[in-house]
Amino acid sequence: MKQVTGRANYRAFTEDHAQLFGEWIDFEAEPELLGTPRFAARSALWFWRANDLFSLADAGISRAAADSITAIINPGTDSYAERWENVQNLNDSEVFSNVCRFSVAKPRFEDAE
Repeated sequence: MKQVTGRANYRAFTEDHAQLFGEWIDFEAEPELLGTPRFAARSALWFWRANDLFSLADAGISRAAADSITAIINPGTDSYAERWENVQNLNDSEVFSNVCRFSVAKPRFEDAE
């Protein structure tokens, strides 16, 4: 999952977490909480939402989409090719193909046909 780093991000997640989940927790004061499954998942979802990554993902599975998301998540990385390969492998595995179709930008939930 996406790891939250930097005091400003801990502070922003603290404020948004209260609004999104109705629970005030000072993650800046207690950053170790983000290592627990509940808050790790919530902070990863928050990061995607806060950075509008769902719109980039909803553009489809392409190298451009994978690279644009990588540039926001980890701009200093040199692993663009490896990340694109991971996206392709996940897509080729069809692990999600019979589960559902879901878009955050255009919310809907439908059983796969």
